[in-house]
Amino acid sequence: MEATSVNPSGTELSEVPSDPDAFKAYLENYIPIRLSTSLRSKLNHKPLYWDQPSAKDLPFCIAIQDFHLKGSMRFIVPAATEYVFGVRHWIEGVERKIAHIDIHRYGKKRAQSGFFSLNGSENVSAVIINPQGTITKFNRLGLVAGFGESGVKMNRTGIRRNDLNLRAPFPTPFEEEVSPESTETWVEGMVVLHNPNASIPLDPDLLPGAAHEFLQPDGSIMSLLPEFHPLFSQTMVSLDNEECDK
Repeated sequence: MEATSVNPSGTELSEVPSDPDAFKAYLENYIPIRLSTSLRSKLNHKPLYWDQPSAKDLPFCIAIQDFHLKGSMRFIVPAATEYVFGVRHWIEGVERKIAHIDIHRYGKKRAQSGFFSLNGSENVSAVIINPQGTITKFNRLGLVAGFGESGVKMNRTGIRRNDLNLRAPFPTPFEEEVSPESTETWVEGMVVLHNPNASIPLDPDLLPGAAHEFLQPDGSIMSLLPEFHPLFSQTMVSLDNEECDK
């Protein structure tokens, strides 16, 4: 596995757009273009990762995180999914629509969509992302493990996938007080985007607890999900009154 990130450019956006049309362009084009630059740098790295002796006959994956703006990690899953697979899903009325994407355009910037269709990409078994993989996760797991001040309290809220509920398979809110009984793991929130053209496919059993996404011939996506998978979460940190007095 090779890791990379999208970092601040200092010359373009300074914050996530709030205007609905501008945000749509940001999500559907700007972020995929930024992801494209980082992922293609790994695809074209010399020497090629998969040609090295230690990688022979093994699946090769790229893990990528997005830090180009404060809070931008929240949007990496839909943007990365559209970019690597080259497909876009949306609801029109009550009907699901699927379209193939050729080019992402943002201002003067362009990027070919469909990372898994690029020359040489068959050597990449999967692209891995985790919008939960930030310092906040370290804080929560540290509290659960007994580190830090005893008076620190954490309350986590967010949205989880609910696909396994056949009666209402829609994202739903969740809330929990972080405590020694919390069951969060390092892998929770991870999304593995599997390359349908991979020369060496990645066995999803190698990453238990992650959400695994597989592009189907008709452009739909099949998901293998853990029982609990957060799409987004935030954590409120507080100190109880007695500790404040101390």
